[in-house]
Amino acid sequence: GSFEMSSFAPGDGVVPGEYQVAINTQTSGPTPENPMAPEIWAAPRRYGSSDKSGLKVTVEAGSSGPMEVQFDLEKK
Repeated sequence: GSFEMSSFAPGDGVVPGEYQVAINTQTSGPTPENPMAPEIWAAPRRYGSSDKSGLKVTVEAGSSGPMEVQFDLEKK
């Protein structure tokens, strides 16, 4: 997947530092038309919380433009 980080306005990027990461992989769930639809996640749900995922990314000072990050998610 892909994502975009911003600080104060869409597309402005972020200040250098370390960031906790959440990966929301919900592929379906309740909708206004079907409020009882089950939630289906493509990865373990714990990755949906930056407090529980254990995932971090560091943005280095002076970096700009796209940055490729790979996370190996455990299937537990």
